[in-house]
Amino acid sequence: MFWGGTMISADKRRYPRVRYLQDVLINRAVPAAGASISQGGMFLFTTAPFRSDHQVRVQFMLHELSMELASTVRHYQPGIGMGLMFQDLSEEQEMLVKVYVDDALQEQAQVRAKKVLLLDNNALKRRLYRIALEQSHYHVVEATAIAQVFDLLKSDTIGALVFDPHVPGGYTLVKRLRINPSWNTIVPIVLSSRPVAEETRRRELPAVRHLFLQSGMPPTKLPRVIAKYVS
Repeated sequence: MFWGGTMISADKRRYPRVRYLQDVLINRAVPAAGASISQGGMFLFTTAPFRSDHQVRVQFMLHELSMELASTVRHYQPGIGMGLMFQDLSEEQEMLVKVYVDDALQEQAQVRAKKVLLLDNNALKRRLYRIALEQSHYHVVEATAIAQVFDLLKSDTIGALVFDPHVPGGYTLVKRLRINPSWNTIVPIVLSSRPVAEETRRRELPAVRHLFLQSGMPPTKLPRVIAKYVS
């Protein structure tokens, strides 16, 4: 079912955004991945190029209803995605978006915020993964060395640790985490800069939930992996 109607003012771009990690279709042809949504618009992960102020139509699901909304590209980040401002919403559409956002805000308020810790000594890779996670409304902290990780663990509530085991001491990290019972709930996720032999994985990384090669894990896919474990 499709809806159609009035325009949401630019002021509503200041409305709070909530996570929206679902598939989206642009102009009925270009697939994209949702990151966040507000009453004023949404942010999408896509590598397809779009110009600022470009007019598009987006299709996505809300409350088991299919929405198709006219939107304007407000900003585009090459290789990451774009922010859209909704236009021509009917009263029904505006109500559906508002109810979805309000429900998500209430749910998020009931969950203790947990942060994602990124450990990598490559500044560019950290930046790209951080942008993708923050667009999906995750709190992100960064470390470049093992010593920083343990300093952050003492002061922050960490839900997931995303790390490259090839940083110095990286292969010992998971075992050291398990020494402290209060860190047992942290979900370790490996984004390896180089292949990891299966024997090494079994011996050194037995508690790792997911192991990915960075070359096969675009930044835009990481939020969906994280969403399985961190609210």
